[in-house]
Amino acid sequence: MDNSIAFNVKLAPGPKYSRETIDGNMHSYIKIYFEMGGMQMQFNAVNSDVLKGCHGKP
Repeated sequence: MDNSIAFNVKLAPGPKYSRETIDGNMHSYIKIYFEMGGMQMQFNAVNSDVLKGCHGKP
């Protein structure tokens, strides 16, 4: 894997997912990506309501 690749992950947790499920998914993303030689990850964990509310107030 090329070292200049950044892996961007958007997480939009819904009410049907428990905190443990979300944490487990994030752990899996991180573990596998770095095992494959990845160097950088960025997580974004917001829902659409939060993003819409920020449009006028960055």
